[in-house]
Amino acid sequence: MVPETVETDRLRLKRLSLDTVDTLALYEHVNSSAPHIDGITRYLSWDERESAEDRDAVSG
Repeated sequence: MVPETVETDRLRLKRLSLDTVDTLALYEHVNSSAPHIDGITRYLSWDERESAEDRDAVSG
């Protein structure tokens, strides 16, 4: 099982879920036209979503 939070001296990672994240706000931050999106997604291997509604298909 994945822990809710992973912390080090310099980093804190918190698991995202529909209960803790506004998916529309997240989409606006990471959609293909967002500023700096190339740097944000440089090492990610997923395909971009066509619209904010696609989040429902992924997040279930």
